[in-house]
Amino acid sequence: MSKKVFEGLKESMLEAIAFAEGDKGKVKVHQIEVPMVNVKVARQNLNMSQDEFATVLCIPVSTLRKWEQGQRRPDAATRLLLQVIVHEPKAVEKTLTTLVPIVSSTVRKSSLIHRR
Repeated sequence: MSKKVFEGLKESMLEAIAFAEGDKGKVKVHQIEVPMVNVKVARQNLNMSQDEFATVLCIPVSTLRKWEQGQRRPDAATRLLLQVIVHEPKAVEKTLTTLVPIVSSTVRKSSLIHRR
C-alpha cells in the first residue's frame, strides 16, 4: 500500500472516530428517506397471497401482516424494493421468474417460491 493511500485511509478513520465521538464538524452525512409504500398494493401487483409474497421476501408471514396492517414498518431497503414493485411490477415479476422457479400448477402462474 502506498503512503498516499495509507494517509487517506488514516484521515478517513480519524474523521469517523471524531464523528462517532460527537464531532460533526468535518463530516458530511447523507441520509436518504425512502417513503412508506402500501405493502398490500405491492403484493397485489404481483398477484400473490401473503404466504407467497412473504416467501419471496424471505420474511415470516406475520411480519408481512404487520406491515400491511400498519403495525410495523419495513426497513429502508425493503421499502425501496416495495416501491419498485408498485411502480414496475412486471419488471420485478420477470426478474423473479429468472431467479426462482415457478411452482407446480397448484399455485398461480405468477406465484414464485424462494429456494434456499
